[in-house]
Amino acid sequence: MIFHWLYILGFNFFWSIDHRIVVDQNGQGDFTAIQPAIDFALQRPDIHEIYIHEGIYTEKLFIDSLLSNLTFKGSSKDEVTIRYTQSRDIWRCSHPDDYGAAVINVKGRDLKFLNLTVINDFGSTISGDTTIYCPNAFSPSADNGSKEHLNKKVAKDSHQFAFRSFPGATRIVWDNCDFISDGGDTVSPWDVQNGLYYMKNCTVSGHVDAWCPRGYALAENCVFYGKNKHALVWHDGVADKNSKSVMKNCRFEGDAGFALGRYHKDSQQYFFDCTFAATMADKPIYKAGNGALLHGHRVFFNRCKKEGKSFDWYKDNTDITSDQVTFEYVFGDKWRLNNK
Repeated sequence: MIFHWLYILGFNFFWSIDHRIVVDQNGQGDFTAIQPAIDFALQRPDIHEIYIHEGIYTEKLFIDSLLSNLTFKGSSKDEVTIRYTQSRDIWRCSHPDDYGAAVINVKGRDLKFLNLTVINDFGSTISGDTTIYCPNAFSPSADNGSKEHLNKKVAKDSHQFAFRSFPGATRIVWDNCDFISDGGDTVSPWDVQNGLYYMKNCTVSGHVDAWCPRGYALAENCVFYGKNKHALVWHDGVADKNSKSVMKNCRFEGDAGFALGRYHKDSQQYFFDCTFAATMADKPIYKAGNGALLHGHRVFFNRCKKEGKSFDWYKDNTDITSDQVTFEYVFGDKWRLNNK
């Protein structure tokens, strides 16, 4: 009887002990889907973990800006999959921004994602490029600058976010996760002003700019797989001269002829003790677009190697070594000072 009334009052036995709630598709937890658990945690700041039992969860997640200090923990990366079919181009035809264009859409801060596989499979659901009716399509040549209802081409390999975060969503950690998409921008943590991102023991697979952080980012012991020839990684550091994307002890693989990376704006990219597969193209990280740079080309390598034929452009060009590249080296005291 006591436990019955505790449950009615909101004190579910699963989470009252250790401040976590449990998601289980078979009804052996607090919720059978993840989004209702997120909505519940939004109302209960004492909840610090959403534990997800095995299963394929076909749903899109929205993590509100009011959520913080929350861990999403799967029972096993191989057993917990969050999957959704979403093209960014299609989403933007009927929505004003990207919030909802990804499988996991994040505005909250101080979040951890552990032991999860996240898949955006839009590209695998169509045989080729398609054309859709798009109310938000805009033609600059239209009379009076008005919007025209136009058809829009959606490429099979267009932007397909598995993870997309927004300004204010900072201090995000991923550990032992797989992020997979059939298009570009698979993992897109985008807060160029205050972004702080740490990825460890993860795999990121996708087309152009599959890993594309803005701000400060460190990826350790990760595998990146490129499915086209454009660029596998990307970085935007235009808001802060010292911001950087650092990849340490990572492996870069891909289809034959995949290019390592690029940038459009001021950027710093570092590679320490990384391995490049034999299929990587002889194409240095390059600047795309016509925008001016304030700080020049800043791409650095130390003790990297390639399988098969070697190239000169990734030879050592910094005295900084992997041993020096710690969490503190990348983020300084920003992670602590910004933790308000």
